[in-house]
Amino acid sequence: VQHVIYEGSNSGEFYAINLSTGAVIWKEFLGFEAKTLCRAQGFYAAAASGIDPTSMGVAPFRAFVQERRATQAKGRSWLFFGDRQFTHDFLYQLDWQEALKDGALTRMDVAFSRDTPEKIYIQHKMWEQRRELIEWLEGGAHFYVCGDAKAMAKDVRVTLVRAYADVKALPPEAAEQAVASLERDKRYLQDTY
Repeated sequence: VQHVIYEGSNSGEFYAINLSTGAVIWKEFLGFEAKTLCRAQGFYAAAASGIDPTSMGVAPFRAFVQERRATQAKGRSWLFFGDRQFTHDFLYQLDWQEALKDGALTRMDVAFSRDTPEKIYIQHKMWEQRRELIEWLEGGAHFYVCGDAKAMAKDVRVTLVRAYADVKALPPEAAEQAVASLERDKRYLQDTY
């Protein structure tokens, strides 16, 4: 099994990401302990079946994209990335651009909330792309949310329910059930703080 290793900020602390499953493993000096870690805004939908890259922010998705490149994986991947400022907060920007160019990443939508007079968040980008997003989900894509639980994660879920209602012409209750079904099937997962 291949892993990508990230050294933590504390001495003797390492993070390993299983490139086959996307699982995050936290290795301490005395042994291994599985953890789910997430501390940055960002989420993505991945159409590759069986991928579960729970995360420490967007870094594990970067490893997922690197694995796709190395193995010439088929299938699609879509990153929605949001943060405050393009110039200070666009983590792994050059990696994403290279991955888009070589096809390891199919598409990317970004939102930087403090770069425009009107704040634009990732849920706004989801709404703009709602037809294709719902098409991906209806085709079996998995949807992972990582970041702030207080506002972002709730707003993302509300937007997804609204998108289902709009695209599929569903009443609000049926749209809610569509998202609840994704959750039951473990195709909509959140790693929030």
